Amino acid sequence: MGVTRDLRVVCFAMLAVTSAVAVCAAPDEAKPQAARTRNEAQAPEPPSEERPELTPMRQWFADLDDSDATVRELARMKLMGMQRRDLPAFQKLVQDSRPLAPAQAAVLRQLVIHVYLAGEEYDTTGTQGFLGVRMQPTNVRLPAAEGSDPAAQEAARQQASAVGVIIVERMPGFVGARMLLDGDVILGLAEKQNAQMIDVFDFASAIQSIAPGTTVHFQVLRQGQVVHVPVTLDPKPFASDQALKDLIAQRQEKAEDYWNRSFARLVKESIG
Repeated sequence: MGVTRDLRVVCFAMLAVTSAVAVCAAPDEAKPQAARTRNEAQAPEPPSEERPELTPMRQWFADLDDSDATVRELARMKLMGMQRRDLPAFQKLVQDSRPLAPAQAAVLRQLVIHVYLAGEEYDTTGTQGFLGVRMQPTNVRLPAAEGSDPAAQEAARQQASAVGVIIVERMPGFVGARMLLDGDVILGLAEKQNAQMIDVFDFASAIQSIAPGTTVHFQVLRQGQVVHVPVTLDPKPFASDQALKDLIAQRQEKAEDYWNRSFARLVKESIG
């Protein structure tokens, strides 16, 4: 009987020790999982992959130095279509591409300022289209049709002439800066074939009569060739002529400040 009682005491003691070990061990076994959870929460996320829509940016930037002028111009136009939120990625691309080719450096400032201002909000009429260009009336001779003999081409060239408006300045941030070039002569507008384009007022009125967001098609004399240029109109700023000049100046100042803070050091500009 005494032995049996002793055995019971030993068994109860062992059970108590086992239970205590189990109770103490449970938190220890949970600690690694909790630690992993904390570490996973605290660990920085892996860098996200470049957004797919930014991938072509590298090729466009490389194409700015292409030997073909058409390829260079298309690359400029594509890069001007970037979103303002793409500029930090573009800045890194420029930094990684140094030293820049002359053709890249020549248009970099124009690209950055345009993209920055294209994302700048402004008060609009909401109903009138806008190009964002300064124009002058002009009279030009049209190129002769291809396929005829040289003498006939020269005779036709001497006789063919047309009136239009010539682009003398483009305002960064508006669609005209991206889709048109200084020196372009706009001869007509497909959507307003009956409109008279004899002076800048007629042309401006025709553009303002079209809703913003509408794509129109210009007949343009560019570097001796007649080309057709599609342009999606911006909304016209809600401002008088003088207020519009002030708005353009204020926007330009903001863009210059951004350029100086973010890109100027990459090209080391100076005035000479």
